[in-house]
Formats: sequence, C-alpha cells, structure tokens
Amino acid sequence: MVLYFFVNPEDYDFFNEGDALAIDGFADAVAWANAEGIITGKKNGDAVTLAPLDKAQRSETATMFARFHKTFVR
Repeated sequence: MVLYFFVNPEDYDFFNEGDALAIDGFADAVAWANAEGIITGKKNGDAVTLAPLDKAQRSETATMFARFHKTFVR
C-alpha cells in the first residue's frame, strides 16, 4: 500500500484513515501492484493467488521494492 500511495497520493485520505484501509481499502493498491507487476502472487499447487492478508517475507518485500524501483524510479 505504501508504494501505491507514493505513486497515487491523491487516493490517500489523510483525514479519515480509520479502519477503512484494514477492511477493503487496500484492494485498489493490491490490484494496482499486480497490474504493474510489482506483486505476482504465490503458487499454491496449480493455482497462483495473491494472498493479500499473508505476511510478506523479507525476500518477497525486497523483490517488490526492486520491481517498483525498476518501473518507477529513474
């Protein structure tokens, strides 16, 4: 979500954060990150799922930052 709001600051409501982000407010951020190739999902058998409520491992987080940097930072 941090990377999404970095690129899309107009989507962040600084005055009404509350629990909206904890419920479904992160759906746009997850969809955006997937569309940009920042997150690609986890293989679970034959299926690939995003699992947005799972905790990211250090290596997964590093990969997300590297993909973000490659796409958005010049």
